[in-house]
Amino acid sequence: MAGQVLWQDLNNKNTYSLSLKVNMEAEPEKKRPEPHIILIEGNVGSGKTKFIGHFENIPGVQLKYEPIDRWTNYMGENLLDLMYSDGKNYLLFQLFAYLTQLQGQLNSDQPVLIMERSLHSARFVFVEHMRNDPNQKLACKLLTEWYDFLMEQLESKLKTGTIIYLRTSPQIAMARTQGRGRLEEENLNLDFFTKIHNWHEKWLIQKIWGTAAAPNVVVLSGDKNYQDMLQEINLVKEIITQHTKFPAKTKIPSLQDGVPKTDDTFPISGSNFGGYGPGGLNRGSRGGRGNH
Repeated sequence: MAGQVLWQDLNNKNTYSLSLKVNMEAEPEKKRPEPHIILIEGNVGSGKTKFIGHFENIPGVQLKYEPIDRWTNYMGENLLDLMYSDGKNYLLFQLFAYLTQLQGQLNSDQPVLIMERSLHSARFVFVEHMRNDPNQKLACKLLTEWYDFLMEQLESKLKTGTIIYLRTSPQIAMARTQGRGRLEEENLNLDFFTKIHNWHEKWLIQKIWGTAAAPNVVVLSGDKNYQDMLQEINLVKEIITQHTKFPAKTKIPSLQDGVPKTDDTFPISGSNFGGYGPGGLNRGSRGGRGNH
């Protein structure tokens, strides 16, 4: 754009002009495309942490483990321990879990982001797990409204590309959890693992909240030993390759061999919450990465 500036010297009454040329067509800043988000979901003891660890140091891939270090040391307070020892702090912990999971999902600078659990499993598994507890009705209502608001405001950034569901029988999940000997998990019983399994089934298999809440679900058998999961690991690497080299929309493969039937929910024994509420777990702290 060209223009002319006029000014007058009041001392000698002369008028001067200066021609200006301004480039108003600066190149627009290129917007970084949103990453393809892969969520690793499944029960406690389904092997999510070990599974996600197979994708370390792959170019174009960023990993986000459950932020246990932050959950156990926020301004000197162990919010996770407070929740385990006193169910009244359930809302406090879940709000912080929402925050940290949201931060993990929004702060990525790579084409592919792989996350251990997510804001979505917090909403559709753990909030639903506590909904029947009369002491948690207000907390669950508030957390549900927070989730709906975040999805409405940040839908494009929170859109999930692929969900890897490590589908594990409650008995095997419990055996693995007991085998690792973490103090805070000592009182987790089969009823707890069964309920968490069933909520995953309702969310990811039966899709009772619709396909928008569970898009592109790839079901893998989490009952296998790690040595026998080469096929599953290679499947995820194939998905990663598609989205690091070919950003265009691609068909997501599925693997159903060796996986339980899609209507395979387990009967619930008893009515307690299996340790995920007041008095259900021994007190103790966790450090490092997620252990679910």
